[in-house]
Amino acid sequence: MSINVVERRREIGVMRAIGATSIKILGIVVIEGIMVGVLSWLFAVPISYPSARLFSDVIGNTVFQFPLDFSFPLLGLIIWLVIIVVLSALASLWPALRATRVSVRESLSYE
Repeated sequence: MSINVVERRREIGVMRAIGATSIKILGIVVIEGIMVGVLSWLFAVPISYPSARLFSDVIGNTVFQFPLDFSFPLLGLIIWLVIIVVLSALASLWPALRATRVSVRESLSYE
């Protein structure tokens, strides 16, 4: 997200020039970070079930010489989504705060 903020410095400057407040810019950067986290969760969910099943079978047969009982609770997916949303928001907060401190003159003159 830090690199994203640096690359979009002119865009942030234009938004500031047309009247975007610091809160609006902060919200844009944080929401974008959360969306990246949610998209990564969406891509990981279909892969997680077969890989967890395979891992359970391999560990059970290798270590215990019999297959383990496999369960894949949906509550775990929901908890993991909540964790990802919180971590994405926290990880986006610092770059978002840096983006709010950029002046219009500074951002438009950035090369």
